[in-house]
Amino acid sequence: MKIKTSFFVSLLVILAGSILILGCEEQQQDSRRIRLIADENLKLKEQVKSCNQQIAKLQETIAEYEQKEQKRADSEKELGNSVIKLLQENDAATKEIEKLTAENLELKAKLDEFESADAEGDSP
Repeated sequence: MKIKTSFFVSLLVILAGSILILGCEEQQQDSRRIRLIADENLKLKEQVKSCNQQIAKLQETIAEYEQKEQKRADSEKELGNSVIKLLQENDAATKEIEKLTAENLELKAKLDEFESADAEGDSP
């Protein structure tokens, strides 16, 4: 019985040692995993930070382009208004030219009448 008891105790010691060794290895593997996860987490945080900086720059660029587009649209509207004003002024000038041309023709006709009458009055 003594042999059985010492064998049983030895078996328990070996079993307990194996469990401790396996536990330690598992803890080492877990700590390695934890370090790898922490490293990956840091890399991902850096990538997120970099992406956020790029997003901020792109938002600034978009804002600049929107301002430029608004200025272009305002200039286009102003140009359109200027063209309309010039066309209206051109139309008014064309009407004035037509009016003056008609008046000029009337005056030439009257001048011709006066010259004809004057020429008839001068003849004996």
